[in-house]
Amino acid sequence: MTTLMKIRSIVALARPVNSLTVGGAVVVGEIVALRSLPSIHEALLGFLTGLFISSSAMVLNDYFDVEVDKVNAPHRPLPMETISIPEAMLLATAASAAGLIAAGLLSWLNLAIAAMFWMVGFLYNWRFKATGLPGNVFVSTSVGIPFIYGGVSVGDPSNMILWSFFVVAFLANMGREVAKGIIDVRGDELRDAKTVARMWGAGVAAHMSSLFLFSAILFSFVPYFLGWLGRVYFAMIMLSDVVMAYPALELLRSRTPMEVRRRKRQILLGMFLGLLAFVVGGVYA
Repeated sequence: MTTLMKIRSIVALARPVNSLTVGGAVVVGEIVALRSLPSIHEALLGFLTGLFISSSAMVLNDYFDVEVDKVNAPHRPLPMETISIPEAMLLATAASAAGLIAAGLLSWLNLAIAAMFWMVGFLYNWRFKATGLPGNVFVSTSVGIPFIYGGVSVGDPSNMILWSFFVVAFLANMGREVAKGIIDVRGDELRDAKTVARMWGAGVAAHMSSLFLFSAILFSFVPYFLGWLGRVYFAMIMLSDVVMAYPALELLRSRTPMEVRRRKRQILLGMFLGLLAFVVGGVYA
């Protein structure tokens, strides 16, 4: 195997888009809390914490899911054996250490939060993924917490704008996770995962996913109507919500894994636009 192929496998294992987004969300939390740019020290260490803690969780996900991925995602590095199990564990250990060190260089509270959510990621991948909705809660909490972590990084852990962002991110990701269960039904049968799709069918899962997404859309207006954020936020979150509303509506009639896979990508786009709304609207309040 060439060095380039090995590097590509490592990158694929760490899911850089997901991890870069988590790191970016931490910096967004810092910017919104400060209403200005953080110091290079705060931004860099916050970003690296999110990047590496997320990367370690992504690698552990593939490690614990290797048998399931032979059905659901045979193109992944571990099923394809382009990277070995020991190599994957070394990568997860290195990423975990790097993330915790970065957190410790910020503050003891940042280190405690990073360690707690490293443990959440580990427990989810090890035991809770197969529990269905409880597992979805684990993941969605981890998606929302970077905003709070960013506030903590700059000394503002109780910032209500950031907590509202946490709720929106949590609800949107719950919708995405429940929909994902429709796509992964075949593989989830191997581990007897208690997903909504397996327990109650694709129709119930699609409707529940849609309910979570519409809840996220409604809650996204709270910072504006409470006067925390202004018209710039309102305009940008409207764009995000329109993009999010489309898959939310389509899920009410989508049933096949192929259809839901398209909706899942559209949800991700809406979440990305929401992230932009958070940072721009938070600065220009």
